[in-house]
Amino acid sequence: MENLALPKLNALSPTLDSTLLKMMEEIGELSEQLELLEEGEGSISSVAEELLDLAQTVITLMFVFEKEGIRVQEWLDDHIEKLIEKKYLKPERRDEILLKSDGKYQYISLPQLNISGVTLDKTLRNINKAMGRLAQARGKFRGMNGENCMPKSSEVNKIMGLALLHVAQCCYTMMYVLKNQYGVNIKEIVERHLEKLERKGYLSSKVS
Repeated sequence: MENLALPKLNALSPTLDSTLLKMMEEIGELSEQLELLEEGEGSISSVAEELLDLAQTVITLMFVFEKEGIRVQEWLDDHIEKLIEKKYLKPERRDEILLKSDGKYQYISLPQLNISGVTLDKTLRNINKAMGRLAQARGKFRGMNGENCMPKSSEVNKIMGLALLHVAQCCYTMMYVLKNQYGVNIKEIVERHLEKLERKGYLSSKVS
């Protein structure tokens, strides 16, 4: 088993709404790459890159919440218990899901899970379901659905946080599947991903 970790974009100051819009964009690009793959015109490498882009956007949003004083680790703890309850993760591996720092970057690390029958199509469907929960929670908080009684922001934030972690875990899990089924080199693709982030000015190599 191994862990995949993506960093905080320490050279950006994203907002909740800007990052949610970016998530929608990345899901569209992932869907496009999956269609190209089905038509024989795409590549597994391109799908892996889009999965990382989507996961990065989700991780970025988690750090937006953390910056606002929300204890994201509490959401991670709830996420861990759900995975253990479903027998996707052994209890002794609970410490592998965490916020961490290596002195250069801050990361959110998620582990490989024991889930059978994972496919690209199922992963995309799960991601879309989680996005539906995100949109519903955000809409209720803003009163956009016409309801007079809006839930507390803490309740909405937790719903959104757990949905975000679900999306990230789906992306991470699919990366492990691509490694096992197609020989994708996760380390190499992550390194290219980080180089791209630095090249675009989203990530600074200075200590954060």
